[in-house]
This record gives sequence, C-alpha cells and structure tokens, in this order.
Amino acid sequence: MARHFGLGGAKGEVIGYGLKLEEQSEDEHGVAMFLPVYTPDNAVLLGQVTIPTRLIFQPLPCPANAPEDLVLSFEDVRLAIIAGLDRKRR
Repeated sequence: MARHFGLGGAKGEVIGYGLKLEEQSEDEHGVAMFLPVYTPDNAVLLGQVTIPTRLIFQPLPCPANAPEDLVLSFEDVRLAIIAGLDRKRR
C-alpha cells in the first residue's frame, strides 16, 4: 500500500482565517511534492522544514527558553508516521 505525506509550515492571517504557506516539502528542483512513508530498503529521507518559532506563538511573545526555529526533518516525521501506523494496527 502506497502512503505519502506532505510537510509544511504556514502563517495565519491577522484577520482570523486563511493561511500563507511559508515552506513545504519539495524535491531537488524546488517543486512541491509528497514524500513516501515507506521507502525502498527503508532508505533515509533527506531534507527538513524550518518554521520560525515566533510564528508558532504569534501574537504572543515566544517563551524565553524556546529555540529560534522549529526544525522538522523529513526522516523524523516519516518514522513518527510509521510508529503511529504500527500502533493503529495493534
């Protein structure tokens, strides 16, 4: 069974609805794409999405101990999806 996922970060509009996509999973040519959950021979997915922490907490200030950016690697997300699918099957 083929499963794919997309990954991205968006900024909410001040008016209370709508999103502006800031970053998304892309191929080596910069084209938006979905990534495979299951890779051949369990190959590692390269790449990441970086979301500025200030956008997560906006309009509130970021906590003092928060990192400047939230960095999500494609591989970490892929493995978390697989773990979730494995739990669902039990």
